[in-house]
Amino acid sequence: MHAFLLNVLIAAILISAVAAALSFAALRGQAVSFDHVHFNLLTESYEQFYGRLEEVLQRPSHPPYNPTNIYRRYVLGPRRSTFNSRPLAWILVHLTAGTEPADRATLALANDDLYMLGFANGTGQWYIVEEFSGLPNNITLPFAENYYSIIDGGHENLWKVPLGKQSAIVATRILGSCDLARTPIENLKDAFVRSLVMYSEGVRFTPIREVFSGGSRWEQRTSISKEQARFVVNWGKMSTLLVAWHRSGQRTWGASPFNFIARSVRESIGVHNAAEALDKVGFLVRPTHPSLR
Repeated sequence: MHAFLLNVLIAAILISAVAAALSFAALRGQAVSFDHVHFNLLTESYEQFYGRLEEVLQRPSHPPYNPTNIYRRYVLGPRRSTFNSRPLAWILVHLTAGTEPADRATLALANDDLYMLGFANGTGQWYIVEEFSGLPNNITLPFAENYYSIIDGGHENLWKVPLGKQSAIVATRILGSCDLARTPIENLKDAFVRSLVMYSEGVRFTPIREVFSGGSRWEQRTSISKEQARFVVNWGKMSTLLVAWHRSGQRTWGASPFNFIARSVRESIGVHNAAEALDKVGFLVRPTHPSLR
């Protein structure tokens, strides 16, 4: 019996490996780079996964950016030309939640801003959100990348999203077994938004990650607060303000031409200075303002 189960496990791994190899071969044909980060949800903690992802995100970028980091909040890689352009680099997060192909999924995160733009199911079929491209033989999903397309009420309702190990397993299995002809779209959106919070927002924001990671929290069902849900639309603004502050010799926060951005984050999430912004962000996205490129 044990030998039979072992053979089943080996076969599942081989099938998944073949599908992944075919997908990666297609990716290599594109003028992009990609990194792989693996996460076995059954045997590893989120902290172990995050440590591997952190190493990837802290690597020096080319060309280098000034600053590379602000008190170890590293600035991500070069931005794509427009938001809907194909990312210059992908981070492929390989999730395992069992021995069957349908228990495995691969998330595609844009290296420059950590947006989760698509995923591959357990057979290696790629799916991507509307108005984006860059994944091999991808099928377009029936929703866009913004939260209003994925969850009722948009980002304001992210506090309703269940987080933690079991939530991640559920999401992985839905994505891993995805077939647009059979998978209910609401189930797919639910899995997508769970993954967005844990693998995108949890990396962008330290307080969000700490809600479900560390100690016994990963084993529990948790959720972010309503205040933390408002962080997500202020990440780019805080990144811009922090880079401008750093380039001023850490003397001025929110000086012109960034005074309107400073007022916005102050009114939205109560961030008044660099110290309060640094308490929230884990990584920084490169500003698009001409003076900070």
